[in-house]
Amino acid sequence: MNPESLLRKAQALGEDIKEMESIDVMGAYQQAQTQIKTNRRRSMYNQLMRYVAFLTIPLLLSSLILGYLYWGATDTEEKYAEVMAATGSVIRYELPDHSVVWLNSGSTLRYPTVFKKDNRNVELKGEAYFEVEADRKRPFYVNTPAGLSVYVYGTKFNVNAYEDDNSIETVLEKGKVNVISPDGKTTVQLAPGERLLYNKVDQKLLKGKVDVYEKVHAEITAAEGEIGLLSTKVTTVTDSVTGLEKEVETNTAEIKSAKGQISSSSKNVNTDIPVE
Repeated sequence: MNPESLLRKAQALGEDIKEMESIDVMGAYQQAQTQIKTNRRRSMYNQLMRYVAFLTIPLLLSSLILGYLYWGATDTEEKYAEVMAATGSVIRYELPDHSVVWLNSGSTLRYPTVFKKDNRNVELKGEAYFEVEADRKRPFYVNTPAGLSVYVYGTKFNVNAYEDDNSIETVLEKGKVNVISPDGKTTVQLAPGERLLYNKVDQKLLKGKVDVYEKVHAEITAAEGEIGLLSTKVTTVTDSVTGLEKEVETNTAEIKSAKGQISSSSKNVNTDIPVE
């Protein structure tokens, strides 16, 4: 090997040694350690997020199911009972809240077997006299097929809403009632001794004074007397949904002019004023 070749190799070796000496071994080590720690934290964070997602999904589903059961089950499980007074009879019936209803001939009353916490809704077809138990937190609503509604908190009143009549009449004996028009735009408040007449044909409301005792209370008292003195039979009323049975007293004797026995006809009205 000639001297020039040895010199070149020595120079190359010297350059390699200088390059190796220029490398910061400690800095590279620290940089590698930092990268390892960063990757480890990222891996732990991703794994933690997977655990959180795994635990959150069942909790979310449970919340949705419980919410549905709490908010939706009430409506789907609501059951109704229906009471009907046969032609020629008057029924005295007690509702779940202990309100009393006199149901006139050919009339039907539909109500939930358990009233809701914020209201007491019943549906009337025909005529009935109500003695409503006072409850300020749960208004009592009487809804008619024509859309007219009467709501009270505790009072005595009569509603005449036969489907084949051209009008619906509400007569107040005691307390205070509010009558809502079918379109919901008008609410009329009645005082004792007043009545409200709604004409189904022209959809007008008329308000006037009445002799409540002669129109309502006297007939109910007479009906009570007849039920007590004449043949009274116990009728079993069956809940059309639950099958539960309840016995009510009915007067099966022949009653003159059954429709109107608990009458609130317009012949005793002194004045009728249109309601705007």
